Amino acid sequence: MDWHGILQSLLSRVLWELILIVGGGTVIAVVKAKWPRYAPAVLYGLGGAACLAIVCFALTGQPILSEQTRQVTPDNVESFLKPWLDDFQLSTRRFSDPNLIFGLVVTLPNNDPINIGRPHNLDRFLVFRGLITISPEHLTIIEKMDKAETEQLKENLSMELARTKLSYALSDPLKTIMIESRIPITSSLSEDEVIKKIDEIDDVMQLAKVVVISAANKHAASAQRQ
Repeated sequence: MDWHGILQSLLSRVLWELILIVGGGTVIAVVKAKWPRYAPAVLYGLGGAACLAIVCFALTGQPILSEQTRQVTPDNVESFLKPWLDDFQLSTRRFSDPNLIFGLVVTLPNNDPINIGRPHNLDRFLVFRGLITISPEHLTIIEKMDKAETEQLKENLSMELARTKLSYALSDPLKTIMIESRIPITSSLSEDEVIKKIDEIDDVMQLAKVVVISAANKHAASAQRQ
């Protein structure tokens, strides 16, 4: 998170409120000293303004002179994503896709890519998609499996991925595994929600890799014994 920005905002707000309080007290003192008969009117005016400020805060949750918090919308969500991802030192780059209003490739610390996009047909959602490309080493072993072993591997993958409640797709022949999930773009969408979704996709990708590697290693060991 941008702690420097948060601290700066907090200090500036406290300073501004101190100036208002001290300034208001000074005005009352000066008016009372120089124009005593106007002092009650000034005091009543300041009191009324304070009451109005309290009512506005109760109705809106924002002080009268506070900076309005920019809310997330489908049209501006992309401008929020880059700073959020930067906070976690995640590399990002844009990519083009005719089906997407915008697309970002997020590269994780393990070098796995996760795409984040806003589709034209689901423009009020962010779609997160992780794509696993089976390594040439393990793909060579899988291609040597008989049909029963290959089908068993796909069945094991489907069983494990179904438990995660995320959408998935296995290529045929098995060379890639796609993991997908989406979240609605609402005014309450947060950095935490986006990062949790990325972590969730990453966890499922690692699970799928384990299933594939275990099956490949089992077949390789069995072939060596023969």
